[in-house]
Amino acid sequence: MRFQFKKLLTILLPAFFFITACNLPGLGGEMSIDEMKVVMWDMMKADELNNLQATKDTAFAAKKMNFAYYEQVFKLHNITREQFYRSLKYYESHPPQMKILIDSLDLYAARERNKLYQPDVRYGNGFGRTATPTH
Repeated sequence: MRFQFKKLLTILLPAFFFITACNLPGLGGEMSIDEMKVVMWDMMKADELNNLQATKDTAFAAKKMNFAYYEQVFKLHNITREQFYRSLKYYESHPPQMKILIDSLDLYAARERNKLYQPDVRYGNGFGRTATPTH
């Protein structure tokens, strides 16, 4: 019994130190890849909205509104600006994880864009209008 405990301890103790020393996402307060990709997608949409408004209105305070949109995104996801930027810094300093994040974000964005073009089953032709027969 004592031998098994020592053996287990020699395996688990180094594993514990390795995991805590690696600074994996979530252990130091960083957001996971799944959380981060959704936040980044919403921030990209906020950027696009900001750019669209800036091109339509020359008096539009683009930089000021961009920060306001970011704050709305943080509030929507129940995170703070510090949490987001700490997580972003983590991923920027860990290229393999950053690649996974970017690839995951790309796939997520493609799925979200495809949802926009899916037929709406509430309407006959899927585009929000009643289909008219052509002769």
